[in-house]
Amino acid sequence: MATRTWDGGAATDLWNLADNWDTNVLPSSGDDIVIAAGFGTTIFNGLSPLTSLTVATLDSGSNLTVSGGALTVSGLTDIGADLSITGGTLALNGTSTVTTFSQSGGSLSGTGTVTVTGNAVITSGDHRGTGTTVLQGPSTISSGGLRLDGGRTLRNENELTWSAGQILFNNNVNGTSIPGSATINNIAGATFIAAGNSANSINVSNLGGSDTGADALFTNAGTFRKSGSSDTNTTTVDVVFNNTGTVDVVTGILNLSNGGTHTGNFTGAAGTIGFGGGTHLINAGSTIATRNVRFSGSGTTTVNGTYNIGGTTSISGGTASINGTLTSLGSALDISFGLLNLNAANASVGTLTHSNGSLAGSGNLTVTGTAALTF
Repeated sequence: MATRTWDGGAATDLWNLADNWDTNVLPSSGDDIVIAAGFGTTIFNGLSPLTSLTVATLDSGSNLTVSGGALTVSGLTDIGADLSITGGTLALNGTSTVTTFSQSGGSLSGTGTVTVTGNAVITSGDHRGTGTTVLQGPSTISSGGLRLDGGRTLRNENELTWSAGQILFNNNVNGTSIPGSATINNIAGATFIAAGNSANSINVSNLGGSDTGADALFTNAGTFRKSGSSDTNTTTVDVVFNNTGTVDVVTGILNLSNGGTHTGNFTGAAGTIGFGGGTHLINAGSTIATRNVRFSGSGTTTVNGTYNIGGTTSISGGTASINGTLTSLGSALDISFGLLNLNAANASVGTLTHSNGSLAGSGNLTVTGTAALTF
């Protein structure tokens, strides 16, 4: 196979024009692609005769846009400028490094690790395949959100701000079934922010058969923060969410509705953490210290760590057991359905509202103010 070098000889910067390549020969399967800096933006648009192309390596010092068709790189990719995907599919199967990244549609796929060293701006599209997307610079997800499929891993190593659009696991822009869901890793030292009132849902598609999305996973070893929203705005995470870092609910309500194992902390002086489904295990050494806590849905939550909140503990479904260090249930306890087991040392609360459901356990509860029992 040959090395094809861009010389920009055509009137427009399209890959499918032979005049843009040295010796006026289009790239073919297995070629090595070299594009020097200074050529503006080269565009792979998927038009004939390059509707699809598989090359061995790609070395570009200029911006690259993929707007259609299918471009596959089997080996190393180095883009020392901006990579933009607006349509089509870019499959990177080797080790890849990109300076900045933007995506408004199409697919980033492949089996390799793609490292974005600078800013990443994602407004739509999907990442698919068993490879990993590493975000090392400040990143944003907005507008149409992002879909993850086929065993993809999205690894955040900096600050990622998600302000709009759904983050949807086990789904892609083509609506096809691809085995395997996805994982988001927010590593230690990184921050994942659900910002404002439009970051509402991290969800998973069940496409039936063996493609149920049951392996969808969000792992937080850094800080997951909900902020900038109204007090009643809810962000729901409906995939398994494991917290070994800090969940910081600054504003609004963060509802974890598909279970998880937690050795980290839950904080937020004004926010509400919700355990809304699945099986949650809050291990010894963890602390729940948000303003409010809501237990709901049909799941089970076991708190073996420290429970210390200042506002309201409410249970409207499922089973919650507080077994660890119970510093404070808050100023109010509201039980409207479900089961609350108080197995920690004796607790007190300012007011109790109990309209349905059950209060049980080995600990004593002292209500220092008003109690309303309305069965």
